[in-house]
Amino acid sequence: MKKEKIIQSIINDSKKIFHNVKRIPWFLGSHAFLVILLLIMFDLLVGSYLYYQYIYLAQNKDPIKSRKQVILDEEGYQFVLDQWKKRQESFDNKQIVDVKDPFK
Repeated sequence: MKKEKIIQSIINDSKKIFHNVKRIPWFLGSHAFLVILLLIMFDLLVGSYLYYQYIYLAQNKDPIKSRKQVILDEEGYQFVLDQWKKRQESFDNKQIVDVKDPFK
């Protein structure tokens, strides 16, 4: 008996919520001018925030303070150079085999 009342109350609550959700598009449609004005204001706020954050602050920051000294790993650099030299030598030492073109 108690479970049925709980289930029935959940069903009634969900119907009320669904009924209220169905009214949202009608409200937006009947007050379209105000909704458009609110959306434009929201767009202006978000656009001005993005402009301030990514353009105004980026141009006015002191680039000297934000610059960090780059440290080069000499051992890693030499390792990469040696690998490139070995690869270039292996390409240079390969003998070119004359392969016939199967499409001729």
